[in-house]
Amino acid sequence: MKRIVNRERQPRYWVMASLWALAIIANLFPLPFFDPDQIYVGNAFAIVAALIYGLPFGLLVSVTANSLTYLNFEHFLVVPIFALEVAIFYIALRRQRSILLWPMIYWLSLGWPLVYAIYNFVGLGYAEELVQGITIKYLLNGLFNTILAFSVFHLLRAFRIEPRVHFSNSVKTILYNFGLVCILFPASILTYFWLQSVNTSLYDSARKSVASAAAGLQNELNGFLQSHLTALQQASAQFAADVSNDDLQRALKAVHLQYDNFATLLATDTRGNVLSASPASLLEQAPVGTDSFNVADREYFWQIMAGEPSFISGAFRGRGFGTHPIVALSVPYYRQGQLAGILEGSLNLQKLSGLSDRLPSPEARYMIIDANDTIVFASPQMQIPSLAQARDYPITSINQVSGGERFSDYGDDLVIIEQAQLDGLNWRILVLQSASSYEQQLNQYVSVSFVILAFMLVVGVLLVSSLSRWFLLPLSNFQERLRGTIERNAFKELQNVKPGSATYVVELRQLEQDFISFAEVIVRTMSNLTLTADHNKRLNSKLTQVNQELEQRVLERTQDLNDALEKVKEASDAKAQFFANMSHEIRTPLHAIIGLTDVLRIYNKEPEFDEKLEIIATSARQLMDLLNDLLDLSALDFGKFKLNIEEVNIRQQAQATERLYQSLAEQQHLTWTVAVSNNVNQTIVTDPQRVNQILNNLISNAFKYTDSGYVRLRIHQDDLNQKLVITVADSGTGMTPDVVAKIFDPYQRGTLSTNNEIKGTGLGLAIVGELVTLLGGDISCSSKLNHGTTFKVRLPLSGEHFGHLVE
Repeated sequence: MKRIVNRERQPRYWVMASLWALAIIANLFPLPFFDPDQIYVGNAFAIVAALIYGLPFGLLVSVTANSLTYLNFEHFLVVPIFALEVAIFYIALRRQRSILLWPMIYWLSLGWPLVYAIYNFVGLGYAEELVQGITIKYLLNGLFNTILAFSVFHLLRAFRIEPRVHFSNSVKTILYNFGLVCILFPASILTYFWLQSVNTSLYDSARKSVASAAAGLQNELNGFLQSHLTALQQASAQFAADVSNDDLQRALKAVHLQYDNFATLLATDTRGNVLSASPASLLEQAPVGTDSFNVADREYFWQIMAGEPSFISGAFRGRGFGTHPIVALSVPYYRQGQLAGILEGSLNLQKLSGLSDRLPSPEARYMIIDANDTIVFASPQMQIPSLAQARDYPITSINQVSGGERFSDYGDDLVIIEQAQLDGLNWRILVLQSASSYEQQLNQYVSVSFVILAFMLVVGVLLVSSLSRWFLLPLSNFQERLRGTIERNAFKELQNVKPGSATYVVELRQLEQDFISFAEVIVRTMSNLTLTADHNKRLNSKLTQVNQELEQRVLERTQDLNDALEKVKEASDAKAQFFANMSHEIRTPLHAIIGLTDVLRIYNKEPEFDEKLEIIATSARQLMDLLNDLLDLSALDFGKFKLNIEEVNIRQQAQATERLYQSLAEQQHLTWTVAVSNNVNQTIVTDPQRVNQILNNLISNAFKYTDSGYVRLRIHQDDLNQKLVITVADSGTGMTPDVVAKIFDPYQRGTLSTNNEIKGTGLGLAIVGELVTLLGGDISCSSKLNHGTTFKVRLPLSGEHFGHLVE
């Protein structure tokens, strides 16, 4: 498994936002499980966020989404438990471990003890059975998160949403992971729905048991009250004729002896005065007829006097005849068909504790609430005093909750509540059954389901392991033999490398045939390569020998060249010395010829000799110019040419040039113009003698090869490149392109005159080209045969290009 960290991958923010939103939505709408527990799968998306975008973002999503569970649980214990699950996934990815098997191992080894310890010792006061159920729920929740996170992670990878940590899985790991998912996913779904079915069945059974107990208590209490009311009605029937108070006393005593649940029995007249009582000792506590023994203000009295055939009161505390909470039963009695008063029996509420035998278990509790919302009786373990107001105990208002939760909170316990209504009375009986017995049974089923899941996991691991070994072992052996062959560099043995016992796998059979064919090609190729390598070895040996011979010849030729260069240098030095000597030897007679010719012209009186003397003077000066050109070219060739750089007034030099050639233009009948642009600087830094030489050579050439038309000199400034541009144009005979290409080479004459006479020596333009280069400029020529020629010279405005050439 190879890991590559891709640091250039940019996060897809819409995927990050979607994972965050899905985590929150999944926890806002959890899967229903055992009430009040639920399955929160939002952490699965937080796990995927951590795997793709890193642990910090995953933890942020996990904490945000799991904090919403506070709405149901009113605590944040879920947050650290699921945050640790995210960290386990990320560590597994970083260490290139199975992101399916490691989280499962975490939940089965460390996760459930951690949950159990937190919920036991954090101080929530949960019952042991409830903590066990919560622990098992976390196990199933963790399994769901693991499978869902694994599936979503690989689904995103299918859409090219890759994690920052890229990893490649072996075929064995892929088979393990997807094999386990194929086994555990349907098993988990089946387990979830099976447990839901078991949960519903157990809950219905528990609720039916509680409802049955409530119905039994209803019947028991109805019978209890009706039997005592009937006893009073039977006693009242005995008073059809006139009876004395003693007869009333005996009748009440007889009823009291038969029904000992009565605390007291009273007989009153129509004004509420107590006439008789049982026990009789109650009458001795006060004189008969006093207000203390008048019950006209009691509801049980005035309800009967208002015409009710019988009355069962709510609970109240006795007054005058005892202070225990009682329930009054009253009926009228008659004398000679006329209402004579009431018979009232006060039932001692403590006697109701005997109804607990009807409860489904010792942990069950019950309470009786009358029409006035007064608690008539409550099981002693509930520690609710008699005659307390039901509104002070929220558990009594459970009948006002419509649908929804299966359990109600009662202190630190969860209870199942059922209630029943007494016939003819607005009394309620509430039966509370602790959920602990239900949870114990449910935990047993959940434990069995997890044992089955664990068994399926073990069987799945063994099955996938066997399958992968059966499938991959031939391929692994084939790979090992192939690697060994390559490491030994024994390519001829490739034909003997076969997959082996892969006879049941069609793809491996085909791989075997393809590899055998490929191995044959490899062997032939390697044989050819070996022969080629041997041949190349022999050729390299010959090449080495040839290189050695060539190297020797190069050394010899190099020595010959050095000798030749030395001779050339000596010849050049001799040539330079020759030109220096010739300059002196030739110039001396030429100066004498020119000087004497000028003297003869002055003193000559014969006109016929003037033309001959002019020819002599012109020829001597031409010979002097030729000599100067040869000397300049020689100096340029040998690098001994020096410049004299100074500021030059280019406008003055242009004006002097214009005057110099004005008479020549008139003699040849040519139009001669000189134009200097306004943007030209007044002075430039250059060698004035060489600029003048360039101008004279170009302009004299223009006059030389122009028989008619014009010769023009134009000077302007190129501000962009800081150059002085000199243009000399004529309308002369022009040149062909092949002549233009060689025009600046020495001894190349540029054109023919109209009478086919070749003019010039071919040195002027060569010298011009060298001088322009020496001054740091460049020269170009454009010409068309019989349409004239244009030379353009570009010279720098400053002297920084001349360097060591400056004298």
